[in-house]
Amino acid sequence: SGRSQVQEQIVEYHELLEYSNKMESRLNKLKTWARFLEEECKEKSLKVSSLENEVVDLKLHLANEKSSSQRISNELAKITSENQLLARTLSMQTVGHASTKNARRVSAKAARHSSARMSSS
Repeated sequence: SGRSQVQEQIVEYHELLEYSNKMESRLNKLKTWARFLEEECKEKSLKVSSLENEVVDLKLHLANEKSSSQRISNELAKITSENQLLARTLSMQTVGHASTKNARRVSAKAARHSSARMSSS
């Protein structure tokens, strides 16, 4: 009876030892998995940080582009305004030139007409 009790204790000891070894193996696998996940997490954090920096750079670039676009738009508006002023000035000079030309033509015609009348009288 004492011997069978010792044998039972030995069997129980071996069962506990086997269970302990399984648990240790599982613990090691979990530790390995945890290290892998930590590395993955670090990589993802670095990638997120890099993307955040890229977003900041893109926002700055966009702001610069908007500023540049606004400058170009202002310059274009200024040039358009200057062109309209030049077109009006040119138009007024052309009209003035045409009026002067017409006045000379009418004056010359009147002079010929007057001279023709004088000749015929």
